[in-house]
Amino acid sequence: MLKQIALVFGLVIGVSVYFQFSTTKGRIVETNSGSVQGIVSSSRDGRKFDEWLGIPYAKPPVGNLRFASPVPVDKWNGVRDGSKYGYRCVQMEFFSLFIFGKEDCLTLSVHAPQHDSNKLLPVMLYIHGGGFAAMASDDYRPGFFMDEDIILVVINYRLGLFGFMNTGDELIRGNMGLKDQALAIKWTKNNIKYFGGNPDQITIFGESAGGASVHYQLLSPMTKGLFQRAISQSGVAINPWAIYSTDAAKNHTMQLAKKVKCTAKDSKKLVECLRRRSSVQLMAAHTDDVLTVSVFYPHKSGTLFRPSVEAVNDSETFIAQHPLGIVENGLAHKVPWMAGVTADEGLLASAGYYSSPEWIDSYESEWEQNTLRAFGITSEHPNATEISNRIRQLYFPPNITDVPAKLPQFTKMLSDSLFNFPMHHMISKQKKFSPVYPYVLSRQGGFSLSFIYLSAQQLSNRSVRMKFVTFVEKLIRNGFKEIVLGRPRPVDGVAHGDDIILMFPLPLVFELSKDKTGDLQFSKDLIKLWVSFAKNESMSFRGVAFPPISSDSDGPLKYMDLTESPAMIDEPFLGRMTHLDSLQMLNQY
Repeated sequence: MLKQIALVFGLVIGVSVYFQFSTTKGRIVETNSGSVQGIVSSSRDGRKFDEWLGIPYAKPPVGNLRFASPVPVDKWNGVRDGSKYGYRCVQMEFFSLFIFGKEDCLTLSVHAPQHDSNKLLPVMLYIHGGGFAAMASDDYRPGFFMDEDIILVVINYRLGLFGFMNTGDELIRGNMGLKDQALAIKWTKNNIKYFGGNPDQITIFGESAGGASVHYQLLSPMTKGLFQRAISQSGVAINPWAIYSTDAAKNHTMQLAKKVKCTAKDSKKLVECLRRRSSVQLMAAHTDDVLTVSVFYPHKSGTLFRPSVEAVNDSETFIAQHPLGIVENGLAHKVPWMAGVTADEGLLASAGYYSSPEWIDSYESEWEQNTLRAFGITSEHPNATEISNRIRQLYFPPNITDVPAKLPQFTKMLSDSLFNFPMHHMISKQKKFSPVYPYVLSRQGGFSLSFIYLSAQQLSNRSVRMKFVTFVEKLIRNGFKEIVLGRPRPVDGVAHGDDIILMFPLPLVFELSKDKTGDLQFSKDLIKLWVSFAKNESMSFRGVAFPPISSDSDGPLKYMDLTESPAMIDEPFLGRMTHLDSLQMLNQY
């Protein structure tokens, strides 16, 4: 126990040192919202850059503004201190179940390299992931991107129930978190010139729920003309974890309201009751969903609050129809779109099967229900049983019977259901209307986010606080096995989120892995590719041209394979995508 505490204490100290803030005061910038003074920091390669942290773009969404559309921030007097990040939005840590953050969280941060030219720089605005339920702007530090000539903006937005509840009427419309993002993009458009950024050269990008959020911003009339390019990493709006029907969103809202004893049938009284409950009370009522969320535990049925189709269609509406209909009818913003996946996305979701193989039996005991949920198919689908049977034939033919053989098949199935197939479908539809650049990241780095989930899932039966201490210990040990000790990785593959390790500095992870594995140079090359897209330059990766895919070809989609020796290849997983296409699963929309 003392050894475990020492390891955790060491990690905390390491993180504190790693994330210490600059004390050098920087420029004062006058924005339309007021003046803010930044600080001076250094990039990965030692370049000086200015940053302005925790700038509010909306009024605090508290009181009567809880569950409401965001309202632009009032102009402040004096000079605002931009040396510290704003509060994280209210959230629950997935493994420890700690509740933290504040509702007054709608801030963004601007990071700008120091340079001699007066030319306005391209702008990249990052929308973080976290299942629409976790993370914050301060998790994504700018040090890697600040070696390039771009302005980086990173935003907070409301999460979980505060950002995505929906009563099926005008009182809690849903998609408040997406509307926060839209307002942050608008604030950036109107103010970025004061920081040296070009308001007519804005690229929005994000990963996971952030990638899906970027795709949503492409679909909403709220953001028309606010940005010029977009990058969706491992997420689109039709991912099964990224879209609710209006009825499903309303039902989830009512279930939570009942748990906090808000049971009025009248929506107005119900919302008044919900506004009287503290953020901690509301979040605590959501614990069971977090403990059983199907993305982490595919054999369970818990779900997180997420975007939904709104019941009311007026000037406050973000989307009023299913994303698939918006894309198929050519109503998405017609801007260049880069979109892709990692080679083994589902490894994060299947991690529990590697550490707890008995979960396979639990999943298979309710195969149809669990598989339909994984692929986002409702039980009312007229061909639900046939679809689930054909999915079993695809991933688990009769010759695959033992656990070691089943484990990689679960990874493939969850990769396809949660990420690959929705991405494939959206790329296939959108290419008819605007330039699309598909990619797959297949290079395996020295560290993987799957290490975290393998460590965490091994602790599922321990008490919460002991679980957290032991989780940190196991994370360090699993990471050290590959990075420091040179032992085999727990599981091979490029998991969901492994691209983020290469783009944003994480404590203890990248510094340990960069020299041994070649991650450092690959990280720099990957960031240059993203920046090249934002600059509207001719696209290439390590000398290999990366053109948009043909808009009229009926052949296989062409993907850029991002690896040590990159190449343009036929769509990975092509055979599986063809099989899934034949099931016509999306006809229910």
